[in-house]
Formats: sequence, C-alpha cells, structure tokens
Amino acid sequence: MRYHEIASGLRLPVSGEEQELLNKAPFEIDDLDERDAEVARLMVGRGVLHQTRKDDGGIIYKDSSAKDIWRGRDG
Repeated sequence: MRYHEIASGLRLPVSGEEQELLNKAPFEIDDLDERDAEVARLMVGRGVLHQTRKDDGGIIYKDSSAKDIWRGRDG
C-alpha cells in the first residue's frame, strides 16, 4: 500500500490497483474497462483523481496531487 498526497495536502492510502490507474493519468473513461472505470469513479469521490469533461462530451481523469496546487487544473 502506498500513500498519495492530494491537492489539499492530505495523504491518502492507495491500493496497487489504484496506483496503476494513477500511473496512467491523464486518461479518458473510454480507455478503461468496466472495473477500472468504477475504481476511477471511487477515486474521484475520495479526491485522488480529478474528473473533467471535454468539449465533445468525453470524460478525462487527471491526477489530483499536491504538485499542481500552483497550476491551473487544465494546465
């Protein structure tokens, strides 16, 4: 088990399965199978991933880490 520091500065535990998704970020929901899409959805609820909507309606998941506090979410 590892820990991931989110944008608010909290450190949250992440499982191996969640860490694999974090390593892929940013990614689109269409690139995931059903299980990974559900894990990503739960990670958004915990604040580990950040969900944004593209202009064409697709959903992109990005890493919500303390490293991006001083940058905009889109950058």
